[in-house]
Amino acid sequence: MTDRATTHAIGMEAATPPLSNRHFRGQVVEAEEIAPRIWVHGYRLPEVARRAQPGQFVHLRLNDGTAPLLRRPFSVLDVYPGDGVARILFKVVGTGTQILAGKRPGDDIDVLAPLGSAFQVPENVRRLTLAGGGIGMVPLYFLAKELTAARPGIELDYWFGARSAEEVYLLEDLRQWCKRVEAVTEDGSAGRKGRLPDYAQEWRGADMIATCGPIPMLRAIQATTADWPVPVHAALESFMGCGLGACLGCVLDTVDGFERVCTEGPVFDLRRLNLEVPA
Repeated sequence: MTDRATTHAIGMEAATPPLSNRHFRGQVVEAEEIAPRIWVHGYRLPEVARRAQPGQFVHLRLNDGTAPLLRRPFSVLDVYPGDGVARILFKVVGTGTQILAGKRPGDDIDVLAPLGSAFQVPENVRRLTLAGGGIGMVPLYFLAKELTAARPGIELDYWFGARSAEEVYLLEDLRQWCKRVEAVTEDGSAGRKGRLPDYAQEWRGADMIATCGPIPMLRAIQATTADWPVPVHAALESFMGCGLGACLGCVLDTVDGFERVCTEGPVFDLRRLNLEVPA
């Protein structure tokens, strides 16, 4: 696939197209296991490649039968509008992702996309810290790539959190776009030892923080940055039954009441979220 200059307006809210304009059938053009149980897929989906923005997701139907019955959501890794290709990255963790990992170039794919909200990066942001835990690196990878093309002067720091070295990947890509790339692993087998929030104090000085990962990680980042005078935005990982806001399976408590991750999110102002563990 050829590289290209960005065609997306980072920081501009796109109008949500009707459902009839978000349902597509495409074709698998890339399927590669880049690390143990970590797969990158590329799909020929010209409209999705043209419209998707960092933070948005695709909702995939995994086969033509009834098992699994529900679609599965996957963040967009990046897009190649010139080739009409959108890519995702996923980890094989259950039956659904095992089915998806079995697909090969030439297979058909049925998607609803692009769905959800995107990261909004104000024009006055000159230094952005991105912190992704595990598969949470996916929308931040897309954001780093798009911002580098759209705003050559922006300075990006990328913090990649994982359990061990075998779950750290795509760092060479990230080094093309980011001034600083740090890996943090729980067992210390790659980069620094610990968890991402352990190093959050080093993110001071950024004009904005964008993050994605499991709720405990986001809760710790929320607590650490509570009084920082910069925006902190997070893409949430959540089970989504319909992906369209109808089933209410991804409802989240916020300072403004309950909101749906699939429609009001998945990107939120982290300080608006009630992530406290219920008593």
